[in-house]
Amino acid sequence: MVNTVFIISLDILKVLTPFIIAIGVYLLWHKQKEKEVVASEAKNSLTILNSMLAKKVDFFTAIYDIEELFKVSLTANEEFDRKLKSLHTELLDLAGELEHSLHFICDAKNNNELRSEFVQRLTVIVDCIKDLEWNYRVENLSLNYIYHELQEKKKKSSYEISEGIQYFKLKLVNFALYRN
Repeated sequence: MVNTVFIISLDILKVLTPFIIAIGVYLLWHKQKEKEVVASEAKNSLTILNSMLAKKVDFFTAIYDIEELFKVSLTANEEFDRKLKSLHTELLDLAGELEHSLHFICDAKNNNELRSEFVQRLTVIVDCIKDLEWNYRVENLSLNYIYHELQEKKKKSSYEISEGIQYFKLKLVNFALYRN
């Protein structure tokens, strides 16, 4: 009697084993695929961040050019305004792309705490870019303003933008390398 129960149990186990293994493999594959999708989006975000760094350099070069021209002639022209506005727009467009990418990652990870951190950091970056563009418009400039008020703002904004981008890079590398 015990022998027949054991044999029947063993037969049932033999029948169920492939299904149990298939479910286990499916669950592992599903989790791995999720990590691959998040890693791909993180890599996309890192590419956007690198583009933002390059545009940041161009943006601050344009600011420097405006300052130098203003020191020499006490005027800046509309060409500099257009260039700065164009770089400003490109930076904000990249920030928008980054925001969408970050939201996707947070949704995939179902992590609202990370979303809050990302939104807070990105808001600081965007505010710095907007503030600098507004302050360096031709109609807002004066030599005294450039020398006294803007230098500190420019340094602080440059630091905050770089710090924010570095923060995102450190967070996103973990996703790109399947660590999270």
